[in-house]
Amino acid sequence: MKAPYIRGLSLVDVIVGVALLLIIFMALFGMFRVSIALTAAAKARAGATALATEQMEYIRSVTYADTGTVGGIPSGVIEPTIERTLNGRTYTIRTFIQYIDDPADGLDGDDENGVITDYKKIKVEASYPIGERVDNVSLVSNRTPRGIETVEGGGTLRISVIDAVGDDVSSAQVRIQNSNTSPAVDVTTFTGSGGFVFLPGAEAAIDYIVTVTKNGYSSTGTYDLDSENVSPDPGHLTVVEAATTQSTFVIDILSSLRVQTWEKVREGSFDDTFVSAADLETTANTEVVSGSLVLINDAGVYETAGVAESVAVSPNYISVWKLFTVNDQTPGGTTLSYQFLYDNDGVPTLLPEEVLPGNAAGFTGASVDLTSVPASSYSSISIRANLQTNDTSVTPEVEDWSIEYDEGPIPAPDVVFTLEGSKTIGQDGSGVDIKKHVIDNITSAAGWAELSDIEWDSYDFSVSGYDLAELCDINTLAISPNTSSTIDAYLESNSAHSLRVVVYDDSGVVVEGANVSLTRTGYSENEDSTSCGQTYFGSLGEFSNYALEVSKSGFVTESVVDVDVSGDTVLSVVLSTS
Repeated sequence: MKAPYIRGLSLVDVIVGVALLLIIFMALFGMFRVSIALTAAAKARAGATALATEQMEYIRSVTYADTGTVGGIPSGVIEPTIERTLNGRTYTIRTFIQYIDDPADGLDGDDENGVITDYKKIKVEASYPIGERVDNVSLVSNRTPRGIETVEGGGTLRISVIDAVGDDVSSAQVRIQNSNTSPAVDVTTFTGSGGFVFLPGAEAAIDYIVTVTKNGYSSTGTYDLDSENVSPDPGHLTVVEAATTQSTFVIDILSSLRVQTWEKVREGSFDDTFVSAADLETTANTEVVSGSLVLINDAGVYETAGVAESVAVSPNYISVWKLFTVNDQTPGGTTLSYQFLYDNDGVPTLLPEEVLPGNAAGFTGASVDLTSVPASSYSSISIRANLQTNDTSVTPEVEDWSIEYDEGPIPAPDVVFTLEGSKTIGQDGSGVDIKKHVIDNITSAAGWAELSDIEWDSYDFSVSGYDLAELCDINTLAISPNTSSTIDAYLESNSAHSLRVVVYDDSGVVVEGANVSLTRTGYSENEDSTSCGQTYFGSLGEFSNYALEVSKSGFVTESVVDVDVSGDTVLSVVLSTS
C-alpha cells in the first residue's frame, strides 16, 4: 500500500507565518507599552493628589492668622514652593493664598461691614513630569475666620492695569516686593478680566515696589527714590492699616520702528576730457590723440567716418538726468552729431524718440537737455559721437563732454541717532525731567536701523555729526501701540549754525513749493520747501538779525524779522490763504 503524501511548508509559508506572528507580537507589545504608560501616569497622578492633599491638610492645621505664604499677601508660615520626592518622582508643590471679598455682603466700598477680607482662598498645585510634558493636580479650598470677619492687621492693595486708550488689560503679570516687611514680600499674580489685582491683608508699610509686565507689551511700575531721581513718578506705594491703596498702570503692545538716514539729493556729473580712451567703451575708425577724440589718421589721411561710444553713465542713485554739454571743433567739410543710448538687455540701443525727441537723427549743438529722459526707466545712458569728413586732410574733434545729473537720496551709513521719549519717571535734583526712554542707536552700512520693542510715546529725533535737513514727521515722532513705522531722515554736512524752516498752512498742513528767502547783510539765499514743507540753510553765522520771507501763490506772504540763528535752529512759519 502506497504511503500518503505529506506536503511540507514552503519558504513563502514560513515568511507569511513569521510576518503574522510579528504583527500579533507588535500589537501585543504596543498594548503592553500603553498599559505601562497608563499605569505610570495613574501612579504619578495619584502621588500628586496625595501630596496636594497632604499640603492642604497641613495648611488647614495652622491658625487662620498664619494661613498665608512666606513673602506673600497675605503673609503667613506656608512656603509658596516646595519640592517633594515620592516613588522616585519629583513633585513641585505650589501654594497660592489670597483674601476674597464675598459679594454676599457687598463688594469693595459697598461692603456692609466695611471688611473686604471675608475669607481666604487656598489653591495647592502639585506638578510633575510625565514623559516629555508636565502635568499637574490642583486642589482649591476656602478658609473662614472664627467669629466675625476681620482684617487682622494690614491694608489692601488694588492694582489696575489699562492700555493706552483706557481699556482693561487682562493676564498682565503684577509683581509686588517689599523688603521692609517681616518677612519680606515678593508675590507675583495676574490681572483678571477686569484688569486688576486685589490684595487685601498687605502689611502696613512703605515702599511696596510694583512691576507690571506682559509678553509683547511695554512694562511699567514704581521707581526708586535716590540721588538721581529725587521725585520719582510714580514712587513706591504705601499701605495704610485698614485702608485701600489704589494705583493704575498703563501698558500696551510694543511697536517697531525702522530709521533710514539719507544724504539729500546732490548734483553729479560724468566728465571726459579725453586724456586717454579709458572712458570710451567702443571706437570704430576713431582714436584719442592729444586730448581730443578724432578720426583715425593713416599716413596723413583721415578716415571719412567713425563712431565712438562712452562707457555707461550709471549713478547708483540717479534722480534726474539734466544736461549734456560738449566742446568740439568742426573744420570745413566735417560734421559731428551726438546720440544717447541705453542698455537693452545687453544691447546698446538708442533712447526712443518719445523720451528724447531728435535722438534718432542726432544732435549737433553744444548742449542737449536730458530732463525728459525718465531716470526711473533709464538709470544708465551712454553717449555716441558720429564723426564725418568730406576732406580727408582734416577731422572733426571732440575736446571734452559731460553729463550733469542729480543723484539721491543716498543712504547715509553709520549715523548715530537718538530717540528721546516724552514720558517721564521723575525729576533730578535740578528739577529736570528724567525721561523713561532715551534710545541711542546707529544705522548700518546700508543706512538703516530696525528698532523693535518700542513703547508708544512721542519721541524727539536727533543725529550726531550731521545737520538734520529734513524729517517729514518734523522732530516729534508719535509712535502708536502695535504699529510698524518707517521714518526717513535727510542729512546735510554738519554746520555750527543752521536753520530749518517748516512751512504750514493755517489748517496745520505742510506747504510744498513755498519760496523761502533768507537774507542778511552780505548773505541772500532762496530755496523752495520740499514735499515735507521744509527748507534747510546751512553754514550760517551766529546772528540774530536774519530776515525771512515765505511766499506762495494763493497765500499771504509772511515776513519774519530778527530771526535768531544759533546752533541747529528750527523755525515754523504759518501761511494764511489769501
